[in-house]
Amino acid sequence: MDDDDVSVCGSRAAGRRGQAALAKLPTTDDFTNRKLTLHDRKLILFLLVTLVDRYDRLTDTYDRLVLAYGGREGHWAFGKEVADLQKGCASFLGRGARRAPRWPEIVDLFAAGVSDRNRARILAFAAGLHCRAAGVERPAGYAGPIAYPIWVDSPRVYATQIRAELIELTTNGSDVLDLPIPRGASDPADLAAEVVALKAELLDRDRRLRTAMESLRHKAAELSNLGHRVRALTGELNILRCSETVLRNEVHVLRRQTARLLTDVPTVRIRPVALPAPPG
Repeated sequence: MDDDDVSVCGSRAAGRRGQAALAKLPTTDDFTNRKLTLHDRKLILFLLVTLVDRYDRLTDTYDRLVLAYGGREGHWAFGKEVADLQKGCASFLGRGARRAPRWPEIVDLFAAGVSDRNRARILAFAAGLHCRAAGVERPAGYAGPIAYPIWVDSPRVYATQIRAELIELTTNGSDVLDLPIPRGASDPADLAAEVVALKAELLDRDRRLRTAMESLRHKAAELSNLGHRVRALTGELNILRCSETVLRNEVHVLRRQTARLLTDVPTVRIRPVALPAPPG
């Protein structure tokens, strides 16, 4: 049994090699390659959740791949270093994966990244997901059991769902994972540094949250004042419109009265006056 195994925990900490594999991949909807089928995405996400260490990285798995297969001629990991595997495996592991992993790759990753006592149980789920993704009844050369997780037919799968089922699968009726703690995590100094880093991150997030809340309160007050001003201007506009209507009515009445007065003026007839003849 390999006691230096990788946990399925997904927390992160500063100062670790590699990038967080699940930071931007919470669900099967978050892969960037839309050509991957839903079954491809389920298989890849399952492998990532299974293989990442407690810092959400695949580096320990790649370390073990190098130790186990780096010197084996003809193997897909032959002659490669961790950086080479990180780059090469990105084609079938990660948010930007271009294809689903092949069965031999899955077997080798599990041999490197999952303990002996858990490998058969978890590999059975991987076999079922591989069959769905590849459209086969059984992986080539595999004689073990085939199982399917409870979310296998879901239209969207969350990494937290996968992790919960892995915990249940590997727990044996207790709250403690049946997967060993990853390498280096038992070092008190390492754990103390992790606690300090997490506290600093939490304090920074709390500070940013308070700043954002204060900004939101100011903006809400500004919007409230603006709303009062808009309502006041709307009232003034309504008053002006009423005044305009009243003035229009008064103008109409004055026009009618003026027309009536002009009609009622009597006609004055002027008679000619005979003037006396001038003295001659």
